[in-house]
Amino acid sequence: MKLIDKRTLLASVAAMATLVGAGQAFAQATETATVEEVIVTGSRIKRADITGVGPATVISQDQIERTGLTNVESLLQRLPASAGNAGNQTNAYWTGNGYGTAQVNLRGLGINRTLTLINGRRVVNGGTGANSAPDLNMIPTAIIGRIDVLKDGASAIYGADAVAGVVNIITQNNFEGLKLSAKYGVTDEGDGQDYTVDVLWGMRNERGGVTAGLTYQKTEAVNLASRAPCGLGEVGGQLVCISSASTIGGRAVLPNGQQINFNQTPGGNGNFYEPYSAAKHNFNSNPFLNAVSPIERISTAFLADYKLTDTVTLFGELFFTHRESHQIATPGTLR
Repeated sequence: MKLIDKRTLLASVAAMATLVGAGQAFAQATETATVEEVIVTGSRIKRADITGVGPATVISQDQIERTGLTNVESLLQRLPASAGNAGNQTNAYWTGNGYGTAQVNLRGLGINRTLTLINGRRVVNGGTGANSAPDLNMIPTAIIGRIDVLKDGASAIYGADAVAGVVNIITQNNFEGLKLSAKYGVTDEGDGQDYTVDVLWGMRNERGGVTAGLTYQKTEAVNLASRAPCGLGEVGGQLVCISSASTIGGRAVLPNGQQINFNQTPGGNGNFYEPYSAAKHNFNSNPFLNAVSPIERISTAFLADYKLTDTVTLFGELFFTHRESHQIATPGTLR
């Protein structure tokens, strides 16, 4: 009888040990299991004949901070896929969107063929010309969480303005606290001073929250002649100054129809005359242009969301930018 009791006891202990071991193994298997997060940018109506993914570049918040760049244009215009003409502070003439605006031009197809989104929604254009496109610098740098760049045509999803690709700027909606940063830069020549201040503030609770961002930037001018005294061209295997074909003087038309090119001394009384010489009289416009145009801007953003129910959430996004930029042009010449 005692022997039977011992065997029963041993069998019970063995069964318990087996259950404990199985529980530990199951717990270990549960702990090692990982779930990969997949973030989907953009949306469309489902169609069976459009499947797959496109080539995309993601610029994270940490990457943005490590670059030390002070605006969105500098981030995006350095991408390998960015090519062709686009507005920035180094443009001598950029009338399509106004001086001081900035855009991105993917694949060189034009700024109006690259779609710019904020949190997956379209952005109002920032200029007044035919090539008008959103001004990238209207978005405070501090409030950017990441930037997704789709380097492939997305016209089937968004329309003709996404032929070259899509830039989707994702904001930091869940930030809590206060963050301040200030930057100062100057060129080796001592000009082009740049002052930038970024402010980010946010608060949240279980139902929602608010986030506000501000960027102030002021950049001084850099004269073009201080870097390039004149326009250069190749003549006889040598680089020489090649100025504008216009002159301070102009062309006189005689009564017999003959045209005579002449040159006047700038600031003179108009009595001086000498025959036109391209090497001597062509007008050098570089001293009258800026390599970097002066600009002062303040960009603000205010984001809010509130959860009404488990399935209904109200949200609002407000962006405001005030920009003052100046551009000098060459003096008028006669031809």
